[in-house]
Amino acid sequence: MARAAIVTGGTRGIGEAISVALRDTGVVVAATYAGDDTKAKNFFDRTGISAYKWNVADPVACEEGTAKVVAAGTGAAVAGAGAAGVAAASNGATPGRAIEGADPNAYYVDSLFRTDKPAEAAGADDSATRAEVGRIFANGLRSGDIPPSDRLYVSQLVAARTGLSPEDADKRVNDVYTRSKAVAADAEAKAREAADAARKAATYTSLWMFIALLVGAFSATFAATVGGRLRDSVYA
Repeated sequence: MARAAIVTGGTRGIGEAISVALRDTGVVVAATYAGDDTKAKNFFDRTGISAYKWNVADPVACEEGTAKVVAAGTGAAVAGAGAAGVAAASNGATPGRAIEGADPNAYYVDSLFRTDKPAEAAGADDSATRAEVGRIFANGLRSGDIPPSDRLYVSQLVAARTGLSPEDADKRVNDVYTRSKAVAADAEAKAREAADAARKAATYTSLWMFIALLVGAFSATFAATVGGRLRDSVYA
Protein backbone atom coordinates (compact mmCIF):
# COMPACT_ATOMS: atom_id res chain seq x y z
CA MET A 1 0.00 0.00 0.00
CA ALA A 2 1.51 3.31 -1.12
CA ARG A 3 2.03 6.01 1.47
CA ALA A 4 0.19 9.26 0.95
CA ALA A 5 0.62 12.82 2.17
CA ILE A 6 -1.23 16.12 1.89
CA VAL A 7 1.13 19.12 1.90
CA THR A 8 -0.56 22.40 2.78
CA GLY A 9 0.73 25.30 0.72
CA GLY A 10 2.54 22.66 -1.26
CA THR A 11 2.53 24.32 -4.68
CA ARG A 12 5.17 27.00 -4.04
CA GLY A 13 8.32 27.81 -2.10
CA ILE A 14 9.27 25.48 0.73
CA GLY A 15 5.91 23.73 0.38
CA GLU A 16 6.76 22.77 -3.20
CA ALA A 17 10.18 21.53 -2.09
CA ILE A 18 8.48 19.32 0.51
CA SER A 19 5.98 18.02 -2.05
CA VAL A 20 8.73 17.12 -4.50
CA ALA A 21 10.91 15.57 -1.77
CA LEU A 22 8.05 13.36 -0.62
CA ARG A 23 7.18 12.41 -4.20
CA ASP A 24 10.78 11.41 -4.83
CA THR A 25 10.65 9.01 -1.85
CA GLY A 26 7.65 7.21 -3.37
CA VAL A 27 4.89 8.97 -1.41
CA VAL A 28 1.65 9.79 -3.24
CA VAL A 29 1.39 13.55 -2.69
CA ALA A 30 -1.53 15.95 -2.85
CA ALA A 31 -0.67 19.65 -2.44
CA THR A 32 -3.13 22.31 -1.34
CA TYR A 33 -3.25 25.94 -2.40
CA ALA A 34 -5.48 28.90 -1.63
CA GLY A 35 -5.01 31.35 -4.47
CA ASP A 36 -3.84 31.29 -8.05
CA ASP A 37 -5.37 28.47 -10.16
CA THR A 38 -3.01 29.15 -13.06
CA LYS A 39 0.08 28.78 -10.88
CA ALA A 40 -1.37 25.59 -9.40
CA LYS A 41 -1.86 24.17 -12.90
CA ASN A 42 1.71 25.13 -13.78
CA PHE A 43 2.84 23.35 -10.62
CA PHE A 44 0.99 20.20 -11.72
CA ASP A 45 2.40 20.42 -15.25
CA ARG A 46 5.89 20.86 -13.81
CA THR A 47 5.80 18.15 -11.12
CA GLY A 48 2.87 15.85 -11.84
CA ILE A 49 1.72 16.33 -8.23
CA SER A 50 -2.00 16.75 -7.48
CA ALA A 51 -3.14 20.21 -6.40
CA TYR A 52 -6.38 20.94 -4.52
CA LYS A 53 -7.84 24.29 -3.58
CA TRP A 54 -9.32 24.77 -0.11
CA ASN A 55 -8.98 26.93 2.99
CA VAL A 56 -6.69 25.06 5.37
CA ALA A 57 -7.72 27.37 8.21
CA ASP A 58 -11.22 25.85 8.11
CA PRO A 59 -11.31 22.43 9.86
CA VAL A 60 -14.46 21.34 8.05
CA ALA A 61 -13.03 22.40 4.68
CA CYS A 62 -9.92 20.36 5.51
CA GLU A 63 -12.10 17.36 6.33
CA GLU A 64 -14.00 17.64 3.08
CA GLY A 65 -10.89 18.39 1.06
CA THR A 66 -9.22 15.30 2.48
CA ALA A 67 -12.28 13.27 1.53
CA LYS A 68 -11.94 14.56 -2.04
CA VAL A 69 -8.31 13.46 -2.10
CA VAL A 70 -9.23 10.02 -0.73
CA ALA A 71 -12.05 9.67 -3.25
CA ALA A 72 -9.73 10.65 -6.10
CA GLY A 73 -7.27 7.92 -5.15
CA THR A 74 -3.94 8.48 -6.91
CA GLY A 75 -5.45 10.54 -9.73
CA ALA A 76 -3.39 13.67 -10.20
CA ALA A 77 -5.40 16.80 -10.77
CA VAL A 78 -5.63 20.51 -10.30
CA ALA A 79 -8.92 21.24 -8.58
CA GLY A 80 -10.16 24.69 -7.78
CA ALA A 81 -12.96 27.16 -8.31
CA GLY A 82 -13.34 27.38 -12.07
CA ALA A 83 -10.17 25.39 -12.70
CA ALA A 84 -10.35 22.51 -15.11
CA GLY A 85 -9.19 19.25 -13.60
CA VAL A 86 -6.08 17.83 -15.17
CA ALA A 87 -5.68 14.10 -14.68
CA ALA A 88 -2.82 11.75 -15.36
CA ALA A 89 -3.99 8.84 -17.48
CA SER A 90 -0.88 6.90 -16.53
CA ASN A 91 -2.13 6.36 -12.99
CA GLY A 92 -5.67 5.42 -13.86
CA ALA A 93 -7.40 8.77 -13.50
CA THR A 94 -9.95 9.93 -16.04
CA PRO A 95 -8.40 12.52 -18.40
CA GLY A 96 -9.92 15.97 -18.03
CA ARG A 97 -11.60 15.08 -14.75
CA ALA A 98 -12.50 18.08 -12.57
CA ILE A 99 -12.91 17.87 -8.82
CA GLU A 100 -15.30 20.46 -7.50
CA GLY A 101 -14.56 22.62 -4.46
CA ALA A 102 -15.32 20.84 -1.23
CA ASP A 103 -18.71 21.32 0.38
CA PRO A 104 -17.93 21.83 4.09
CA ASN A 105 -21.30 20.34 5.08
CA ALA A 106 -21.19 17.23 2.85
CA TYR A 107 -20.47 14.76 5.67
CA TYR A 108 -23.34 16.07 7.76
CA VAL A 109 -25.71 16.18 4.79
CA ASP A 110 -24.81 12.55 4.07
CA SER A 111 -25.93 11.61 7.56
CA LEU A 112 -29.31 13.26 6.97
CA PHE A 113 -30.07 11.09 3.95
CA ARG A 114 -28.38 7.89 5.13
CA THR A 115 -30.57 4.90 4.40
CA ASP A 116 -31.58 2.22 6.89
CA LYS A 117 -30.91 -0.32 4.13
CA PRO A 118 -27.21 -0.08 3.28
CA ALA A 119 -27.50 -3.09 0.96
CA GLU A 120 -29.60 -0.99 -1.41
CA ALA A 121 -27.19 1.92 -1.15
CA ALA A 122 -24.26 -0.38 -1.91
CA GLY A 123 -25.90 -1.46 -5.14
CA ALA A 124 -26.63 2.09 -6.29
CA ASP A 125 -23.81 4.44 -7.37
CA ASP A 126 -20.36 3.03 -6.66
CA SER A 127 -18.58 6.39 -6.95
CA ALA A 128 -21.07 8.08 -4.63
CA THR A 129 -20.73 5.27 -2.08
CA ARG A 130 -16.94 5.42 -2.17
CA ALA A 131 -17.00 9.21 -1.81
CA GLU A 132 -19.33 8.98 1.18
CA VAL A 133 -17.14 6.36 2.87
CA GLY A 134 -14.13 8.58 2.11
CA ARG A 135 -15.84 11.44 3.94
CA ILE A 136 -16.64 9.18 6.88
CA PHE A 137 -12.99 8.10 7.09
CA ALA A 138 -11.83 11.73 6.77
CA ASN A 139 -14.13 12.76 9.61
CA GLY A 140 -12.80 9.88 11.71
CA LEU A 141 -9.20 10.84 11.05
CA ARG A 142 -9.95 14.44 11.96
CA SER A 143 -11.82 13.61 15.17
CA GLY A 144 -9.60 10.69 16.21
CA ASP A 145 -12.01 7.79 15.58
CA ILE A 146 -15.02 6.73 13.55
CA PRO A 147 -18.26 7.05 15.57
CA PRO A 148 -19.98 3.69 16.25
CA SER A 149 -22.97 4.57 14.06
CA ASP A 150 -20.67 5.44 11.14
CA ARG A 151 -18.63 2.28 11.66
CA LEU A 152 -21.78 0.14 11.62
CA TYR A 153 -23.02 1.86 8.46
CA VAL A 154 -19.71 1.36 6.63
CA SER A 155 -19.53 -2.27 7.78
CA GLN A 156 -23.02 -2.88 6.40
CA LEU A 157 -22.04 -1.29 3.09
CA VAL A 158 -18.92 -3.46 2.88
CA ALA A 159 -20.89 -6.62 3.76
CA ALA A 160 -23.51 -5.86 1.12
CA ARG A 161 -20.89 -5.08 -1.53
CA THR A 162 -18.49 -7.97 -0.82
CA GLY A 163 -20.68 -10.72 0.60
CA LEU A 164 -18.64 -10.84 3.82
CA SER A 165 -20.31 -11.72 7.09
CA PRO A 166 -21.10 -8.74 9.34
CA GLU A 167 -18.25 -9.75 11.66
CA ASP A 168 -15.72 -10.04 8.82
CA ALA A 169 -16.93 -6.78 7.27
CA ASP A 170 -16.53 -4.98 10.59
CA LYS A 171 -13.04 -6.44 10.96
CA ARG A 172 -12.13 -5.29 7.45
CA VAL A 173 -13.37 -1.76 8.17
CA ASN A 174 -11.38 -1.68 11.40
CA ASP A 175 -8.23 -3.01 9.69
CA VAL A 176 -8.45 -0.55 6.79
CA TYR A 177 -9.12 2.39 9.08
CA THR A 178 -6.23 1.40 11.33
CA ARG A 179 -3.93 1.24 8.31
CA SER A 180 -5.17 4.60 7.05
CA LYS A 181 -4.42 6.16 10.46
CA ALA A 182 -0.94 4.65 10.40
CA VAL A 183 -0.34 5.95 6.86
CA ALA A 184 -1.57 9.41 7.85
CA ALA A 185 0.69 9.45 10.91
CA ASP A 186 3.66 8.23 8.86
CA ALA A 187 3.00 10.78 6.12
CA GLU A 188 2.78 13.52 8.73
CA ALA A 189 6.11 12.43 10.20
CA LYS A 190 7.70 12.31 6.73
CA ALA A 191 6.29 15.73 5.89
CA ARG A 192 7.66 17.11 9.16
CA GLU A 193 11.09 15.64 8.38
CA ALA A 194 10.98 17.08 4.87
CA ALA A 195 9.92 20.46 6.26
CA ASP A 196 12.80 20.38 8.75
CA ALA A 197 15.24 19.49 5.95
CA ALA A 198 13.87 22.32 3.79
CA ARG A 199 14.15 24.79 6.67
CA LYS A 200 17.74 23.74 7.33
CA ALA A 201 18.58 24.08 3.63
CA ALA A 202 17.02 27.54 3.58
CA THR A 203 18.96 28.49 6.72
CA TYR A 204 22.26 27.31 5.25
CA THR A 205 21.52 29.12 2.00
CA SER A 206 20.79 32.35 3.87
CA LEU A 207 23.97 31.95 5.93
CA TRP A 208 26.19 31.48 2.89
CA MET A 209 24.51 34.37 1.11
CA PHE A 210 25.25 36.57 4.14
CA ILE A 211 28.88 35.42 4.16
CA ALA A 212 29.16 36.08 0.43
CA LEU A 213 27.73 39.56 0.87
CA LEU A 214 30.08 40.21 3.78
CA VAL A 215 33.10 39.08 1.78
CA GLY A 216 31.92 41.19 -1.17
CA ALA A 217 31.53 44.26 1.03
CA PHE A 218 34.99 43.74 2.56
CA SER A 219 36.55 43.25 -0.89
CA ALA A 220 34.85 46.38 -2.22
CA THR A 221 36.05 48.42 0.77
CA PHE A 222 39.60 47.11 0.43
CA ALA A 223 39.63 47.78 -3.32
CA ALA A 224 38.32 51.31 -2.77
CA THR A 225 41.03 51.96 -0.17
CA VAL A 226 43.81 50.69 -2.43
CA GLY A 227 42.38 52.61 -5.38
CA GLY A 228 42.25 55.82 -3.36
CA ARG A 229 45.89 55.47 -2.25
CA LEU A 230 47.01 54.77 -5.81
CA ARG A 231 45.13 57.81 -6.97
CA ASP A 232 46.80 59.97 -4.30
CA SER A 233 50.18 58.27 -4.86
CA VAL A 234 50.17 57.00 -1.30
CA TYR A 235 51.65 53.49 -0.98
CA ALA A 236 51.27 51.20 1.97
